Amino acid sequence: MQTEAEAMKKIHCVGVLVVDLLSGPIKQYPVPRVATQINTESIRIMPGGGAANTPSALARMGLGVSVFSKVGDDFTGDFVRRELGKLGVETSGICVSPRDSTPFTFVGIHCDGERTFIHTPGANVTFGLSDLDLDRVLAADYLLYQDAWVLAALDGEPGASDGDAEAGGRGSGASGIGDLKHIRAERARGIRRSVENTIA
Repeated sequence: MQTEAEAMKKIHCVGVLVVDLLSGPIKQYPVPRVATQINTESIRIMPGGGAANTPSALARMGLGVSVFSKVGDDFTGDFVRRELGKLGVETSGICVSPRDSTPFTFVGIHCDGERTFIHTPGANVTFGLSDLDLDRVLAADYLLYQDAWVLAALDGEPGASDGDAEAGGRGSGASGIGDLKHIRAERARGIRRSVENTIA
């Protein structure tokens, strides 16, 4: 059980929010002009992405956590913010875009348990530093930077060296925990410069 001091720590998470729709079991996908429809037995819709999964787990543990991400001004964006809010996750740092759709993934669950995905990246394509209040993001005891490799406007090109990923300096005193191996040093450096300790 966490101490009162631990419960008061500020945890901020920057990353991807996605609405996942899971359906199955799927024996085979439809084939145009041959078998255009299939039926499944179940369907489930839930928030996904690193900026949903980790904060949800932390909130269930009684820890205070805030999310900084981007969704569309649509019913799926409303859904993911509402569901996170129910768990006690602070969602006011989520940028709502009138031009982009909320990221969405159809998850096909096959009879053997394997999963396949049809993904619409939506707001992930345009999510960048201009969508973040960096002063607010960095005012944290712990900064989690997740899903970095899918945020091209924030990270630059994927596949940066570990040396690039470790190029962030020391600043605000926040401890950074993130998927940083693919982040270019010249992009998103406004976030990484604040990180006291980076665990890639």
